[in-house]
Amino acid sequence: MRSSNLAVCILTLLASVEAAPQAYGSLPVFGGPRPVPGPGSTVPSRVKALPAPAAQGRACAADIDRLASGISQNIIIQAGELSTAQSLLLFLQAGPDAGPAASNATAAESPPNAASNPDRKVAQFTALKGQLLAFVNAGVALRVSNQAITPSGSLIINGLAQVANAQQGELAMASSLSGDPTTDIATVQSLQKAFTGGRRQNGQNLLDVTQNCMPSDPTAQRTVMGALGAGLRPAVPIAVIPVSTPASTP
Repeated sequence: MRSSNLAVCILTLLASVEAAPQAYGSLPVFGGPRPVPGPGSTVPSRVKALPAPAAQGRACAADIDRLASGISQNIIIQAGELSTAQSLLLFLQAGPDAGPAASNATAAESPPNAASNPDRKVAQFTALKGQLLAFVNAGVALRVSNQAITPSGSLIINGLAQVANAQQGELAMASSLSGDPTTDIATVQSLQKAFTGGRRQNGQNLLDVTQNCMPSDPTAQRTVMGALGAGLRPAVPIAVIPVSTPASTP
């Protein structure tokens, strides 16, 4: 039942990111965190529509196709991590009353049946922290799933292990957030760096596992092209053709 609930949570988070690009940014972009755009604004995609996979290369084998889709989903979740971390940073930078530490400062001044501004701040912080932890835990679950289906001897075994190690630190940092800007701002900034590095590593993992093939999943296709557009390259060159040297004449 627990795994079923987690699967539903992951699907919900994936849908929320894919359905709201104006909030989470262009999915295949592997740059640093950006502020969340305001209501009604849009984020132009840097990735053009792709032709059929056959035009980009041969189709991936079934196990590789499934793994590519899983890594792409993890990258989408990492977009949510970055966006939520940026929202948290802006919230914490808004002022000294932004966190729970100020919740008792003006409690006596609030109307008895109305939520005080500090109370609203506490609720906002709690919601943002909860959303961040949901994204981090979803990323962990997807990475575990991806490791479970990674073929023996795959180039990405070490890359996924790096993601796993980073996620342990991310989960600890996200859990430690208290709402106190004097400590949390530095923690969130460290999280942003970790999320950016993890997303880039997963982009590398995706390219390494899909060498000489194109995933059937359109989102994975776009993410492959986004990783290439960001300057990432597979660990082994794609479709290397050996160059023959002319035989030496006696």
